[in-house]
Amino acid sequence: MASPHSSIGSEVSVDDSGIILQGLTLDFIPIQPEHIPNLYHLLEDEENVSLFKETYGRTCNSSNDLRFILEYRHIRPQSLTWTIVDKPTREPIGWWVMRTNTDDASTTQAASFLRRRERVERGTECVHYMNPFVFDQLGYRKFEIRAGTQQECSGPTGGLQAMTLVGILSRQLQDLSRSQHSDLYVLTREQWPALSEAVQAWLDAKMVCKTQQSTETSFATHYDLLK
Repeated sequence: MASPHSSIGSEVSVDDSGIILQGLTLDFIPIQPEHIPNLYHLLEDEENVSLFKETYGRTCNSSNDLRFILEYRHIRPQSLTWTIVDKPTREPIGWWVMRTNTDDASTTQAASFLRRRERVERGTECVHYMNPFVFDQLGYRKFEIRAGTQQECSGPTGGLQAMTLVGILSRQLQDLSRSQHSDLYVLTREQWPALSEAVQAWLDAKMVCKTQQSTETSFATHYDLLK
């Protein structure tokens, strides 16, 4: 039977498959072999291909190669890998791998694999649900998140990006390092409480948008919450 624990932004439980994080819009489920066929398409994005090699130290040319991520926990026993599942549709939309920094046990490192068009919105949700688990449940002091480079936004959608992973995190984080295909965000436990309020306001605005079917208007209304 699952054993639930409270966590800001997500509910954490443990069953035979491992640690499960359940949020309002996303769930993190321990990766299973049957998830692999639904994840291979993510490697059509060059940013994810590069991130895969950077994370795992090898290339991936087929769905069989992708099965390596199932065995990664045996190579790095302290690593955790989840399939990111969209809550309403139950469709896998990406995966998230996390491991302790071998040079600093107080730091955990993660890589987030999402489709290019979903990195702004869903990437922010992943941060919202995962960070409280990292800091409150696991007790890490620093969290390093590597993700595929975000797309630039302009015009009517520019405000949207300002309130998501790039806009919120790059204004707040201790360090921001960009490579050709990925961005690195570094967040400390001390920074998270103030940032969590902004992310929660963003998520609340997002849910209002879906309810009202008026995304641009609703985001504009809530924009001042995040300044």
